[in-house]
Amino acid sequence: MNPIDRPTIVTGPPYPTIPSTPADVGGIGAPVTNPSYTSSTYPAGIVSDVGGSNPQMKCIVLTGFGGAKNVKLMMKDRPQPQPNEVIIKSRVCGINFQDIMTRQGVIDNPPKTPFIMGGEVGGEIIQCGSATTKFLPGDRVIAFPEFRAWAEYVAVPERLCFKLPDTIDFQDGVALALDSVVAETVLFELGNLKPGKTILVQSAAGGVGQMICQMAKSVENVTVVGIASGHKEEDLKPSIDVFIERGVDYVHEIRKFCPMGVDLVLDCQCGEEFSKCYSLLKPMGRYILYGTQSICAGESKSFFSVARSFFSPPDQWWQVEKLSPLKMYDENKMVAGFNFRHLLYKQREHAYIDEALKQVWIRYLKREIRPVIDSTWCFEDIPEAMLRIIEHLNFGKIVLDPQMRADSEEAALSRGLNKNLSLRPESTSESENKTLESRHEGVGFIEAIKETLMGGESELPRQHSTTRTD
Repeated sequence: MNPIDRPTIVTGPPYPTIPSTPADVGGIGAPVTNPSYTSSTYPAGIVSDVGGSNPQMKCIVLTGFGGAKNVKLMMKDRPQPQPNEVIIKSRVCGINFQDIMTRQGVIDNPPKTPFIMGGEVGGEIIQCGSATTKFLPGDRVIAFPEFRAWAEYVAVPERLCFKLPDTIDFQDGVALALDSVVAETVLFELGNLKPGKTILVQSAAGGVGQMICQMAKSVENVTVVGIASGHKEEDLKPSIDVFIERGVDYVHEIRKFCPMGVDLVLDCQCGEEFSKCYSLLKPMGRYILYGTQSICAGESKSFFSVARSFFSPPDQWWQVEKLSPLKMYDENKMVAGFNFRHLLYKQREHAYIDEALKQVWIRYLKREIRPVIDSTWCFEDIPEAMLRIIEHLNFGKIVLDPQMRADSEEAALSRGLNKNLSLRPESTSESENKTLESRHEGVGFIEAIKETLMGGESELPRQHSTTRTD
């Protein structure tokens, strides 16, 4: 295995940990009590990018768009709340494919680097801004800040925080929250799933995919067809009816046992998969897009290979077959999309997310769904955790534990999951990536490759959202 660049800190005494209570791992019916808060004191040898004597915290910072080596573990001042914000003591952070896209700079309007990464965190509120009205210190919440979640202390607008029931621990809460809201929405709000239907699920072994499969099984006589990597077949058997290995001609395989096609397709890939999935729909069938994972390059691939495909013929990922409303009208088919990030941050539908989460907690307490956690990682090992997602090695959710020590048995166990993975870097990738990084510091990846390959300034507007990094 080629070594993966891990964030570097100057050696010193082990990090002190925040005490936790045994009830923190309680299950259904066992209320989780709030731990006592203690102030952590870090050894003077840890690298910090700020001066002064303000209390500091560990956080994961993206210093430039591109590869995993741009993700750094740093020390920063703990944030202070704005009037409409709360401060959360982070207990568990979620990792999603959206974070991979953010790192590579392929999201719309990325913030300028450097900034603290992460968009999902569970913990206790320890401080409230002067204008907040919904929560009090000590409340247990799940929060979806647009960024800044991968830190020991997180400042979050109150509207982006959601109550976590006392009977659900933080790890289960984070493993369920975002993924289950997406699953609940695409299956029932948009997909209108009913008994007797057949559904096709792309990436069935991922965090969202597993929630979709479990929720679908709560509906009578639903047939679930799941696509995933071949080594995940055994793990998928309890939650699906038909397994199809990634890379196989799934259109041909599905036609063998379902000649008329399927009633619902849930796609997180997009690109060329759209035409295949749409062709599989029965009359009155629905195609729902909830992700664009095909936009991302794997760690073992050159970013320039993605750049070249950006200007290739129109069968590549960013160009989907144009679909006329008249075609859907004639064929009695429906197409829809769900973008969690846009719904919450741009369209400000916090009330919808709140109601969807309440339904998720009910399903959990009724044992209709269970969290599927692939692995838990310490902050120091974030590059390896992200690698596990981008190479499709995970089965279920990957989470970060801000209190986990890098020298602990738990951290070593997670690192061992990737021990047989080879990155197989291309000989030209390093120099190409350095060219992009040096010429386009803080610029979105798509803008950078266009400027590089076209030999001039990008015509795309260089817009960045305003994001605090404190």
